[in-house]
Amino acid sequence: ISSTRVGFCTGTLINNEANNGRPYFLTAFHCVDINKNNVLEQSEIDALASAVFQFQFWRRYGVYQ
Repeated sequence: ISSTRVGFCTGTLINNEANNGRPYFLTAFHCVDINKNNVLEQSEIDALASAVFQFQFWRRYGVYQ
């Protein structure tokens, strides 16, 4: 996950019991708790709508690809 407000975190795609291909992204709570008050507020949920989820991201020293 990357966003100007969230930073960088890792996570994984998971499936559900229905096995219907609906994507769910599992990550740590502190990755989305922008103001660090241990409460997920509507503004933080809204920020996820513009988050970028990039898969197989590699970083060479000093260079972002």
